Amino acid sequence: MKTAKKISTNNESINDAEKKLDFKYPESIRQMLLKRNGFYLADFKFFCVLDKEDIQHTFDDIVRENTNESAGIQNFIPKGYVAIATDEGLGFLVLNTQKDGKTYYWNNDLGELSIYAENDEQLITSLEKEEKEFTQNSK
Repeated sequence: MKTAKKISTNNESINDAEKKLDFKYPESIRQMLLKRNGFYLADFKFFCVLDKEDIQHTFDDIVRENTNESAGIQNFIPKGYVAIATDEGLGFLVLNTQKDGKTYYWNNDLGELSIYAENDEQLITSLEKEEKEFTQNSK
């Protein structure tokens, strides 16, 4: 019998991912993960965290995505960064392990890293703006 997918996650699972990858989620993203583990916002797919209560549906979690040696994201992004979301492989939203509070965008095509948001508030504002534009363009 197939088990139902658990939509949310918990702080313990998020803390475990942060510890394993040595980074800190922006508070807004943490709150979104608590409501929906693995979600889409604007053009970005945010990686889920491994949830021990729902391993079947969270197997390809942020830790696996960032540490898989043969196909992992670390083959694309600069050392010292953790990818938290992708825009269909064109690039990644990344955080650095120095925990500076900034969110960066890694452009795969150009091989360039740029600041996407200086802080959590700016991150949400940017994502909401992109979400609005994405929704309008989809109509």
